Amino acid sequence: MFFQFHFVFGQDQTHSVYYSHTELQKVLDNIESQYKVHFSYKSDILKNIFFSCSEQDISLDDLLEIISQEFKLQFIQLQDGFYVILSASDNITKQALKEVVINAYLTEGIKKNIDGSFVVYPQELGILAGLIEPDILESIQQLPGVISPNKTATNLSIRGGHYDQNLIYYDGIPIYQNGHLFGMISPFNPYIIKRVKYYFKGTPAKYEGGVSGIIDLSSGNKVANKMKISGGINALSTDFELEIPLIKKRLSLTTSARTSYRKIWETPGLKQFENKVFENTNILSQTVQLNRFGFNDLTLKLNSKWAKHQKLSVSYIHIASLLDFNHKTSSFDIYNYKNNLETSTDGISIISRNVLNDKWQAKTVFDWVWYDLTFDNQIIKLQDNIGNIYKENFVSHTGVETQFSYKPNHDISYNFGYCYNEKRTAYLFKLNINKRLYILDYLRKINNTQAVYGSIGYHDFHSWNFDAGIRIPYYQELHKVYFEPRLVIVKQILSHTKLQVTGEIKHQNIQQNNKTVIGLLNLENKIWQVSDPVIFPILSSRQFTAGLLFTKYNWHLELDFYHKYTKNNTLSVPYRIYNKHQYLLGISKTQGLDFYFKKKYRHFNFWGSYSLMRSKYKFEKLKNNYSFVSDFQIRHKTLSTLMYHYNHFQMAMSWLWHSPRPYYKNMVDDDSNPAQNFENINDNFKIAYLPTYNRVDFSAFYSYRFGKQNRYKGKFGFSVRNIFNHKNILSHEQNGYGLDTQLIDFERYGLNRTFNLVLRLQWM
Repeated sequence: MFFQFHFVFGQDQTHSVYYSHTELQKVLDNIESQYKVHFSYKSDILKNIFFSCSEQDISLDDLLEIISQEFKLQFIQLQDGFYVILSASDNITKQALKEVVINAYLTEGIKKNIDGSFVVYPQELGILAGLIEPDILESIQQLPGVISPNKTATNLSIRGGHYDQNLIYYDGIPIYQNGHLFGMISPFNPYIIKRVKYYFKGTPAKYEGGVSGIIDLSSGNKVANKMKISGGINALSTDFELEIPLIKKRLSLTTSARTSYRKIWETPGLKQFENKVFENTNILSQTVQLNRFGFNDLTLKLNSKWAKHQKLSVSYIHIASLLDFNHKTSSFDIYNYKNNLETSTDGISIISRNVLNDKWQAKTVFDWVWYDLTFDNQIIKLQDNIGNIYKENFVSHTGVETQFSYKPNHDISYNFGYCYNEKRTAYLFKLNINKRLYILDYLRKINNTQAVYGSIGYHDFHSWNFDAGIRIPYYQELHKVYFEPRLVIVKQILSHTKLQVTGEIKHQNIQQNNKTVIGLLNLENKIWQVSDPVIFPILSSRQFTAGLLFTKYNWHLELDFYHKYTKNNTLSVPYRIYNKHQYLLGISKTQGLDFYFKKKYRHFNFWGSYSLMRSKYKFEKLKNNYSFVSDFQIRHKTLSTLMYHYNHFQMAMSWLWHSPRPYYKNMVDDDSNPAQNFENINDNFKIAYLPTYNRVDFSAFYSYRFGKQNRYKGKFGFSVRNIFNHKNILSHEQNGYGLDTQLIDFERYGLNRTFNLVLRLQWM
């Protein structure tokens, strides 16, 4: 607990303070509020540190000196009222002091850097309404400019971009899997992730692809000094994490496992998720026997440090989801249909880090990943298997990269490197009837990419900050070379206000294409394909942004304008099994603004965001080649949250509202003459709008420590999504329940009122 009494106002403020075994981070938050200053620091240097102090009329300098002496911390003043905190072991000549605009952007554990990027520390994440576990992708959804149109965890639309335009890394491994429960929850165990970097503008030159955004997850590279065990259970899954030293200060192992437990107990929360995922399919009908539906993920990591300046990490990740069910069209049907849908990912990375001297560092990364999706629809007459419909899509990625960093002084840094990767994709769609095989669709492609990149950063916290870089990729099979400049400029224009300008050009050589077949299971219908010179050209994007950042005491305001142009978007529609899949290529133009504010008062935090967006498509053969509104456009979106944090208790309530989302009517290839498909669609093409979206969420949890020396940590809490049970329509679609059935119009709805509970324990 702590008390603080304010006595003097002015430049040399003094206060009477009383802290009794108070977490140092809370002490610093209190100092920021009372002394009108701002601290920037790495969260891990304040872990498990408690401070006690009782002083009368103490100045800021004297109080910081006491903290510095007791905990061996350095308080470095960058400018008036702004300090960076380093541990005694940090060598300031080797560390880039990136100024953080705000430490707790939405909540604790989310920081925004001056270059516009965000850093999320999942294990330190405070409360977010609707969540009781630190789901990484759902946390990012609450940032300005990000939304999930279908309200899943993984399908993120960043400033009007498509889901496949986001590139996600796990320890250097690119991830292509959609997520668990068909995207409803993230495929990553948040309790094994140490840090997440999120870029949506001014992306560093070392990153390829991801024309909308980059999400870079790291499970840490430090050798563990002591064993830690944790585990938990919620309404969807149970998980277990273990961190154990193998050789003291040299080698350690970190592992985690998570699995659903539907076979044992189908909780009300899981039932609500199932209702959303399987609505408008025949899975929920009484003629269906749902055999297996679940997921699991596993991670392993070895961290080693055999020399003072050399580190080596080896990471492995496995992600798997399974749906298996039988159904009949009626209870009297002699035909039985057995459906099996599986997705899996296996990836490995080896990362070597070397400190060459006090100015030079080197890093080498090898990564490999295999993603596979299979769907098998077996047709059984009585006891005889008379045929099946089979779909498969796989992605193979192998890459190697070497990068160097050079930092001649505190203000300037250079980064440059070379990378090579090979991507292979294949898609097979076949029909086997009465021992006759029909190949309905087959694609197999390969793309080799080489790239060099370089960047320079200048960070003078008193006036200018800029990062300028360029990436030059060469796509071997396409015989294409591109130049991709990246730029971030930040200028202090007033004492508490900064101007930020960014620009970037990016290219992406792999994307998803919709392969929905009318009458088949309407799940996981988007397949990955690498680019080629003729059919699917390289996806390219240009983005320019300009904005203002204002930070003063407990206020934070941000306004950002952007313009984004994307070329070679694909548009395809559901089609009959006997038709040839067709698609269109086009462009999109998106303009918008994002506004964010936050105010802290005592134990309360209130923040809100507003996004305005205008997004247009232009495809040949549609709307007579005129532009029309994008189905990813959500013109107005607002999210507001009130949080309360007192000691070990936290709770939050949020309200999300956005304007109607457009959808396209009659966008189905239901014509028997494939040559006339898009002509017919163009004649009947119409744009309509869904109703407005409205949802209120609530979360609360209590964390505690117990045992000798507080070695045990615990947490329990609950959340409610959609408190008022509002019936939100997410999409309007057309499909059929059989290959030759008539088309049916149907709507997809958001989650009904959904409860979740969590209980976690950790031994350390």
